[in-house]
Order: sequence, then C-alpha cells, then structure tokens
Amino acid sequence: MTGCSLKESFPDKKRWTDATIHALKHPGTWTPLAGASIIAIGGWDQEISNYATSHTPVFGSQEAAGDASDTLRTLSSYGMVLSALGAEDNHTVVERLFWNTAGVHIATEFREVMSRSIGRERPNGEENGMPSRHATRAFAYSAMTSRNIDAMRLSSFWEYSAKTIETSFAVGTAWARVEAGNHYPTDVLVAASLANFISLVTHDLFLGHNTLINLTVNPEGTALLQLNKKF
Repeated sequence: MTGCSLKESFPDKKRWTDATIHALKHPGTWTPLAGASIIAIGGWDQEISNYATSHTPVFGSQEAAGDASDTLRTLSSYGMVLSALGAEDNHTVVERLFWNTAGVHIATEFREVMSRSIGRERPNGEENGMPSRHATRAFAYSAMTSRNIDAMRLSSFWEYSAKTIETSFAVGTAWARVEAGNHYPTDVLVAASLANFISLVTHDLFLGHNTLINLTVNPEGTALLQLNKKF
C-alpha cells in the first residue's frame, strides 16, 4: 500500500516548481546564506573561528564542544522521528519517515559532493570543511521536523515552542562545530542553507505542505468539512 501511495504522489513539473520556489523563499534557506556572505565579504571567518576556539564561550572547551555537536545532532534526529509519528494528515507514518529520511540523506550526499569539489581546509587542518556534515544533517532534521509539526494539530504556542526547540538543536550543533575547531562559521552557515533547501524541496514534492482535514458540526447540526492546505 505504501508503495502505491509513493508511486501516485510522484511530482509533476508544477509541483517541482512550487516546491523549489517555496524552499528558496524560506528564511531557513536565504538567511544563513546571507550571513555567510556577510562574513566572507567582511573577512571575519578566521577571526570568529579564533575567538570561538580560544574562548569556547558556550561549551567551555573544544572537547566538550565536539561531544555536544554529536549529542545535539542526535537530538535533532529524534525530533524528526517523534514529529513524524505525531503528524496527522493523509500520509502514513511509514511514508512520512521514508521521505523525511530520504531528504536528510539527499542533503548529506549533496554535501559530500560539494565538500570534495570545494576542498576547503578546516581550522584544524583537515580537509573538506565546507559545508559542515554535522550542520547539514542537523538542519535537514530540523527542516523535516518543522514540516512534520505543521501537520500536527497544535496550538500556536506549542507549535512555536516545538519548532524553537528543534531549531536550537541544529543551531547548537553548528556552533559546537565552530567552537570545536572543526569548521569555520561560513562552513556551518552554508550547510544550514543547503540542508534546509534540499529537505524542504524533498518534503514538499512527495508529502506536500500541508493538508489537514477537520470535520466539525455547527450549532444547526450540519457537518462542516474544513480543508487547511498550505501548499
């Protein structure tokens, strides 16, 4: 049944166009890219990296920052899975988890190709620093989680809180990589933009964004079918 559902939902040209435009317009795509551009133009990459690794203002040491980046990235993945289980739309949990995971892996593979092509040296002397792998996965998880939360019947407060928590995991992962001396700020910002764009395109192509159907009964006893479709 899942196989049939996946086949039927294969996107047409219009859906490709709509998904791409929505992903490009999303603040999670253009904001970090703009930030990376400003840092690059200002020549502040090395300066911020030096400050982060010498002062380690958030995590206290480079070793702790390295451990935190792994922990926070894992928490991001848990958020994606739990939110997929709680989504309430016309997609099965299996289908949602499949495309969530696919989006994360597609973003990761794009990151691998880009990092080898760019070949940027990391602050610690290792190779292939841009984009950051940790940040790519964390922000891909975050983007998928955000879409899953859109498909949940939550109040505005709980929706905002859940998205904020998940975003904080991704942001924490990215900054931890900088404090640990594994990446420059632009490495993690480019990763955030890349991951958000690819994840949203993948999600919206195959899962849409987002349809919830509410059946209510008015005071006269007439059933009302409310369709809430954002994309």
